[in-house]
Amino acid sequence: MEPTDHLRNNPDVDRHRPAGAPQRPAPVAVVVVEVDADAAELEVAA
Repeated sequence: MEPTDHLRNNPDVDRHRPAGAPQRPAPVAVVVVEVDADAAELEVAA
C-alpha cells in the first residue's frame, strides 16, 4: 500500500477546493501554459 492511498481515496482531503476543480492538477498543464506564453511572445516579436 502506498503512503498516499489514504489521501487519494479520502474525499475530505480536497474539500477546500471549488466544486469541479481537479483534485490534483496535472503538471503537464503548467508546461502547456508556459509554452503558450512563449509562443505568444514570439508572435509579438516577429
